[in-house]
Amino acid sequence: PLPAFRIARPPLALANASVSRRHEALNVDLAGGIVSVGEYYAIINLGGQPFHVQVDTGSGLTAVPSVRCPSCKEGDHRYDVAKSASGRLVACSDKKCSSSCPRGDGADESMCPFQLRYADGSGGSGEMAYDDLGFEGGSDADDLVKVWFGTFTSDSPDFERVSVDGIMGLYNKKDSCNPSCVPTVFQSFVDDRHLPNLFTICMSQSGGKMVWGSADTDLVKGGFKYSYLDSTSMFYSVAIEKEQIKFGDKVFSNTWLSSGIVDTGTTLVVLPTGVFNEIATEFKANYCDVPATCEDDSWVVAGGCASLSDADIAKLPVFRIELKGGVELELTADEYMLRYTQNEVQYRCFGFMPMGNSVILG
Repeated sequence: PLPAFRIARPPLALANASVSRRHEALNVDLAGGIVSVGEYYAIINLGGQPFHVQVDTGSGLTAVPSVRCPSCKEGDHRYDVAKSASGRLVACSDKKCSSSCPRGDGADESMCPFQLRYADGSGGSGEMAYDDLGFEGGSDADDLVKVWFGTFTSDSPDFERVSVDGIMGLYNKKDSCNPSCVPTVFQSFVDDRHLPNLFTICMSQSGGKMVWGSADTDLVKGGFKYSYLDSTSMFYSVAIEKEQIKFGDKVFSNTWLSSGIVDTGTTLVVLPTGVFNEIATEFKANYCDVPATCEDDSWVVAGGCASLSDADIAKLPVFRIELKGGVELELTADEYMLRYTQNEVQYRCFGFMPMGNSVILG
């Protein structure tokens, strides 16, 4: 099987989080990885019930499986409002519910519905809930914040991963509308704890760190560099200088390369299909000395993998993209050719994929 790459997401030990007092930054360890799980996730409690949720800056609503979800993955964690002393399902009459009722597909007709769809085709639907949320490691009442979230009564077969139950959306907006508009979980913590409207996320090949309310300088070498965000977008959209990217000395220009979305829910770099095809042509014209580059089953495709040595990888070009504000992002071939091991054989997998006219910096 191919690696578990996620577009638009061996069992791991529980991530430990240290939850600071009110008004202080909140620090959470992330589990998961680019190849091992295809997602990065935090461990939370909703009404005292544990969940593994993907950390996703490309969406806004937090949602987990409901105990009444027949299509959800067997053995996952399920939210049961009857087991919570602090939670409730959201009725259609609630002022936060902007949807029309009743509706079917397994949810109570009197409950407020939601629906989610993601760029990779996965998604689900269900009913809204309101309960206390805390991160793994917190146990006091001050560690908990009331949040709005969705409970899936139906989801697609590819939505839940082996180690991940749900999703935590971190949109670049205060509210998420699906269709009812409710504060994101991050915004709820900002308002309740009076935190600065700021978070940092650091991801490694395996695991990472998320900090709410602070820019943690311990997570970066050489200090932070800043680029401009499009304040009108719900996504974390950044402008790309000169509408171009580079592989080595080769420049690829396209009007669709004017901006890109920074998305923790995507584990590859997504490029417009036309640009990706040009890159594939360039590789097959100039790097045929790297095994399997120019063969019929070339690895220069979405999710393409091959058994390549370190010497082979060293022949491939550096990828560069410059963001407005003078921030240059650089990936060496050793970084964008992802390591994947199967049956004790190590493969290297191409960390780019095409998708329409999109640029996503996963």
